[in-house]
Amino acid sequence: MNDWPIMQVTTYIPEAIGRQFGPDDMEGGSLYAILQRFGITFASGEQIVTAAAADPIVAARLNVAIGAPLLKVVRIHFDSAGRPIQHFELLAPPATYELRMPLKDL
Repeated sequence: MNDWPIMQVTTYIPEAIGRQFGPDDMEGGSLYAILQRFGITFASGEQIVTAAAADPIVAARLNVAIGAPLLKVVRIHFDSAGRPIQHFELLAPPATYELRMPLKDL
């Protein structure tokens, strides 16, 4: 936003999956689309939302004070066999990230 990062995202995938593609495969698309292109399908997942304090590296990247409160969102996605295929971690200042979850049929 205004030429400044609003969040830091780190994604981990199993080595066996990551070795299937190279740097050129990472250009111009989301990791979800890349994984699907290689036949990796998402069947389920879990999301955890919590808080974290900005460490010196993240604070500098996000232009916040060291120790500033950040939202931390962790998602773990699984394939149909229950194997983890992606671990996603997002850190963002609360003013730049909103999590919305519709609640139906309660």
